[in-house]
Amino acid sequence: MNNKEYLSKDNVEFVWDLSLIQKGILTKLEENRYNAGNHPAVNVVCSVDGKLDVGKVKEAWALTVGQTNLLRTVFRKARNRTVQVVLKQYPAPLEVIDAVGENGDFRRLIRDQMIRSNDLNLLEGPTATLKVFLQGEEKTTFLLNCHQALCDRSSLLRVMEDFWGLYRWITNGGN
Repeated sequence: MNNKEYLSKDNVEFVWDLSLIQKGILTKLEENRYNAGNHPAVNVVCSVDGKLDVGKVKEAWALTVGQTNLLRTVFRKARNRTVQVVLKQYPAPLEVIDAVGENGDFRRLIRDQMIRSNDLNLLEGPTATLKVFLQGEEKTTFLLNCHQALCDRSSLLRVMEDFWGLYRWITNGGN
């Protein structure tokens, strides 16, 4: 499916009115009050020791997206109002970054990737991304970004917990 097909009426699962908080965030966005130092994203960073199976990470992420409404959500204008639309299918991006050799600059690399989360697009997506930083055999770090109009940090932590649960389930043979 291309972007237009994902945004078609045939791919709509739910349509919800915005909460008061979401309306406030959108008002601020329209007034251009956000700048590079105050971007509209929530970030969760976690690291695990050892190298993970990237194929299984991708599989777990696809399952997480399929089970998590906020990862398949965009906002659309409908009859002079904005609504939250949950799509049946939407590929929330997963980017794998080879970070070997970034030891001294790794924090800067993560920070730069957080700043780039300004690219989250409420109207067309993506509204969330997962970035996987491979640091050789020793460590893997994850950066999960989501637009703050969709969730807060505690909700995003729950998404990360669900992702890890699915990853463990897949690596144990789906049992």
